[in-house]
Amino acid sequence: MLQRNPKDISLYNEARLGLVSLFNQLGILSIFVLSLLILFNGNPPGIAIEITFIIGVLYTAIAEGYRIINQKKNKNENVITDNSQDNLSGNASKISKINISISLFSTISN
Repeated sequence: MLQRNPKDISLYNEARLGLVSLFNQLGILSIFVLSLLILFNGNPPGIAIEITFIIGVLYTAIAEGYRIINQKKNKNENVITDNSQDNLSGNASKISKINISISLFSTISN
């Protein structure tokens, strides 16, 4: 059976998150462009189109930056959580071994 590292985000989840982010950005930018067209009655000046384009590029870059940073934070939190769970399960197995040793010792001494 193929063993997967749970600390790594799967390619499917990464692609899904990227696609959701893309549709979110596309929806917001579409609303912005439609409001621009409504504001100027379907004939916006060139400078308004240029400003809209620049704002759209900046918004997309900032949103993707935040998404990537949050993805890395979540990945690091998962690594810390997995490590602490590994430590807890290791401690539990040590305690159970000690309990077995104590019970064997008390059985032998009686």
